[in-house]
Amino acid sequence: NFWIFRPSLIIGPGDGFTENIKELLRLGPVVPVPGSGNARFQPLSIDDWVRAFMKILKDTSACNEIYEFGGPGHLTYNEILQIIMKEMGIKKPLVHIPVGLVKAGIPLTYLFRKLGMKIPPVSAEQLNLLQRDNITDIDSMERLFGFKPEPFEKAIKKAV
Repeated sequence: NFWIFRPSLIIGPGDGFTENIKELLRLGPVVPVPGSGNARFQPLSIDDWVRAFMKILKDTSACNEIYEFGGPGHLTYNEILQIIMKEMGIKKPLVHIPVGLVKAGIPLTYLFRKLGMKIPPVSAEQLNLLQRDNITDIDSMERLFGFKPEPFEKAIKKAV
């Protein structure tokens, strides 16, 4: 028996995605954004993910399935950054940087981190993920698990 979970983006206290964004937002006078920042995500609270997981564990007919799901809204990376900045009380402009330029600078980020600079780690694969949509149907959680997940604006309060 198996279950395959394909959530768009799971957020909660200590999650890597939010922690890296918080670190990024604390740097410099602007927020660097690789590419357009228009790739869409569907952030899901870890609490809602656990709730769905527990429902599946109790339902023996749920075996051998692939579950694609996400939070109750599609948000661009730009929107996610703006919401987290608002929650942190930060006001900075977003500055879009060509992805190729950011990829070329990846080796430097590792060097700067080794020198003790607080620069969020980034990989070419992470940059690729920020350039394409990672979404599913808006009602996927309600349809699959019978409940509506909490909005990102509420869920992110626990992670910030």
